[in-house]
Amino acid sequence: MTAITLDPFDDEETARMAAKVMKKLLRKKVVGSHKKQRSTVANWFPSHQEGQVKDVIDQMVTHPTVPLEAYGGSHRKNIRLTSFEEALEFAEERGADTTWIDSPY
Repeated sequence: MTAITLDPFDDEETARMAAKVMKKLLRKKVVGSHKKQRSTVANWFPSHQEGQVKDVIDQMVTHPTVPLEAYGGSHRKNIRLTSFEEALEFAEERGADTTWIDSPY
C-alpha cells in the first residue's frame, strides 16, 4: 500500500475519509456555482459513516490548505470545492483513485 499524506489530519483513517469525501465532490462536480449541503454529502455514504463524514467536512472547511469551503449563509451549511485541480491533487495524495474523474471544464 502506498504511503498517504496525513496533513492536516491526525490519523490515516481520517485522511482516507477526507479523500473519499473529496472524490465524491469531484465526481459530482461540486465546484463554482454548484454547491451541496453538508447533510446531502453525508447521505452519499453508508449510514454508519454519516457522522464521521460530517466531522471530516467540518475539519476540512476550517483548514486553509484544503480546497473546500463553506458557502452561503443560513443553517444549511453549504459546501463547494474552491479548485477542481487542487481537490483532485488533495484526493490523490490521500489515497483516492481519481482515474475516471473528468474535469468540469
